[in-house]
Amino acid sequence: MEHTMLMSCVSGGALGASYFRELCLRKKLGEAIDPYDKKYLDKIAYNTLNPIVFNLFTNDILLDVNKFQYQGITYRRDRGYALEDQINKYTDFILEKPLKAYQDPELKSTIPMLLLAPTIINDGRKLLISPHSVSYMGTDFMEGKTDEKHGKIKGIDFMRCFKAQGAENLRFLSALRMTATYPYVLPSVTLPSTPAVEVMDAALFDNFGVTDAVQFLYVFRDWIAKHTSGVILVTIRGFAKEQQEEDQDRLKSLFQTLVNPIGNLQIAWINMQDIRNDNLIELANTCFEYDIEEISFQCAPARQGQNRYSQFKRASLSWHLTAEEKLHITQAMQATDNQQALARLKDLLEGG
Repeated sequence: MEHTMLMSCVSGGALGASYFRELCLRKKLGEAIDPYDKKYLDKIAYNTLNPIVFNLFTNDILLDVNKFQYQGITYRRDRGYALEDQINKYTDFILEKPLKAYQDPELKSTIPMLLLAPTIINDGRKLLISPHSVSYMGTDFMEGKTDEKHGKIKGIDFMRCFKAQGAENLRFLSALRMTATYPYVLPSVTLPSTPAVEVMDAALFDNFGVTDAVQFLYVFRDWIAKHTSGVILVTIRGFAKEQQEEDQDRLKSLFQTLVNPIGNLQIAWINMQDIRNDNLIELANTCFEYDIEEISFQCAPARQGQNRYSQFKRASLSWHLTAEEKLHITQAMQATDNQQALARLKDLLEGG
C-alpha cells in the first residue's frame, strides 16, 4: 500500500479494496487495527444476498412504502438500501462516511486514490466518482481533447457535474453500490440531473479497471517519466484468462446453448475486454517514456491432472459465497502462477 498511487476498482472488487484501504487508514491514524487479521476477511465475506431477495418481495414488489432519510432527503428502502445496510453492519460501520471524508487522506497520499467508475447506461460513458475533480479521466485517450471535432467526452466528472446537488456529501457506500449494481440483482441508480442520469455496474464497460489505470498513466506520463523508474500495474482477477476458453467449451452442448445464452455472451464479452486491455497495455508500453510491468493474480488454484482448472469451480457472481468457494479463493494464492507473480512483485519493489 505504501507504493500504491491509484486503485482502479470495479464491481464487488471495489468493496473489498475500499474496506481494506479504510482499515489501513485507521491503523495509520493510530487505531489498534491489523488490516491482515482474518476476522476482517470473514466480515467482508458475510452473506448479503438474502436481505436483497427479501427486500425484492417486501419493498420493491409488494409494499413500496418503507422509506428512510439520509442527510434530510427521503429515499425508498429498496434492494440497494438493503445491500448497503448489510455491508454497513458486517463491517462495523467503518465505511459509513461521505465521499468528501477521503479528500484529505488521498491528497496527502496517506492512502491511495480510489476511482469508482459506474457505467452511464444512457449513453455508455463512465461516471467518474472521486473525492476530487477528475475530469482529466474523461478526455480522449492518447489525445487529451474533448471538443466535437475530436469526439465526445468519455467520462463525466461526478464532483463537478453534481456539485449543486451536494456531490461531496454522497454516501460512500452508495458510491460503492453504484459501481457494483449488477443488472436485475440490484436496481439501477437514477441521479438528479436533466435528463436523468442512470448508472449500473462499472463492469459493463471494463470488468478489470485497466482502461482507467492506463488513462491515469497517460495523463501523468511526463511526471511519471521524470520522477519514477517505471510503473507496476497489479491486476487481481476473479478467474484466469485461460479458464475462459475452457468455460466456452463447456457451454457448447445444444442444451446449454439453449438454456444459457447469457453465459455464452458473458464469456465472449469478458474475452473481448481482455483483448482490448492487453492491447492498451502494449500500446502504453510503446508510447510512454517509462516501463510498465503488469503483475497479475488470478483466482484459479492449481489442481492435480493435466487440466489444472478441471476441478476448480469458479465462485458465483453473487453476494453470497459458499464455504467451498471461500476456501478456493483463499487457496488460490498458493497456486504456482500466483506465487511466481508475488515473488516478481517483491523483487520489483526492492529495486530488481
